[in-house]
Amino acid sequence: MVIRYSKRSLKFLSRLDNKSVLRIRAAAAVRLIDMLPESEQSFAYELIKKLVRAWDPDYTRLTPQESLELAQAENSGFIDEDDVDWDNLSKYAE
Repeated sequence: MVIRYSKRSLKFLSRLDNKSVLRIRAAAAVRLIDMLPESEQSFAYELIKKLVRAWDPDYTRLTPQESLELAQAENSGFIDEDDVDWDNLSKYAE
């Protein structure tokens, strides 16, 4: 099966960050799997589980993007939970 993208859809995707593009592509893959007969869906899900476990058996490995986001969060400073103004979170936006 070949998935074809229109130039319009690629133009739209080009304006998104990589994380959003990956989410859209993953959602498309899920829809494709859902079109399979149930017996083949089970096979596809088991294959995906094996791939994920082979890459990260204890679910602690970070992708390069997650590593970058974690480093940025750690370098942004911290505020104790009791000091957070939960009713005015917009004041923390940069």
